[in-house]
Amino acid sequence: MLRLSLKYRIAVVILSLEVVVMVLALGTTLKKYTESNQEQWAVTERMQLNLLSDLSRIALLTAEYDELQPYIEQAVADPHIVRVLLVDHLDRVVVSSEVTDIGTNRPVLVDSAERFWRTQEISNASGRMGMLAINFSHSELLAANRGAMDLGITIAAFGIIFISVVSVMIGHLLTRRLSIVTQSAQRFAAGDLAAKANLPGSDEVAQLGQAFDAMAANINKHIENLQATEAQLRQSRDDLERRVVAYCGTGARARPGAGGEPHQKHFPGQHES
Repeated sequence: MLRLSLKYRIAVVILSLEVVVMVLALGTTLKKYTESNQEQWAVTERMQLNLLSDLSRIALLTAEYDELQPYIEQAVADPHIVRVLLVDHLDRVVVSSEVTDIGTNRPVLVDSAERFWRTQEISNASGRMGMLAINFSHSELLAANRGAMDLGITIAAFGIIFISVVSVMIGHLLTRRLSIVTQSAQRFAAGDLAAKANLPGSDEVAQLGQAFDAMAANINKHIENLQATEAQLRQSRDDLERRVVAYCGTGARARPGAGGEPHQKHFPGQHES
């Protein structure tokens, strides 16, 4: 199993959180941006449809279709509008942005991914007069949305790279101080009783280093006390040995029978035979 060092794990956690935040922020922003644009375009579409519908009603009443044609041509100058058709009550095209449509039957109105039709029935008290159909295009809106998404993804990518570098640096700074404490503990465990972390500051890592230094100082103090006690015991033992040796030597010289025949006791009035 792959094991990452602490600094890389810190970087991965920060990076993961940053990616989640950026994805949520980017998705929400683009969604709001798209919805706002769609609402604005829907209002514009309704206004254009109502305006041309009023002009088409007059043209159907008067049969003066030539006067409506300039307005149709002006409407399709807007890249948002692709095609405009006006049919009479017989569904015959009487005005169109494409001259070839005039006089033909109403075509089948089919929507696509980027283009769609909006229709408005035109009638009066006598009945149906005709229908206005406008083919709108959202290609510019979709292109704007794609551009905004691409820009957002680019900014997010650079942000993630920047955050990744900063996260690694933060992890390195944190683990570097922890490594000082770790190395000091390893040296102390190997027998270097003078090992100290000597970390300045008041943060948690510094407090850990200071606690290790205090522990090492207490252990050194206990070791010194033990060494002093051992030296005193050794001195006492040596003194005791010398006294025992001296006592034994003095006792041997004080014994008359030492080195000769066994010592015999003599009592008064007793004569040797």
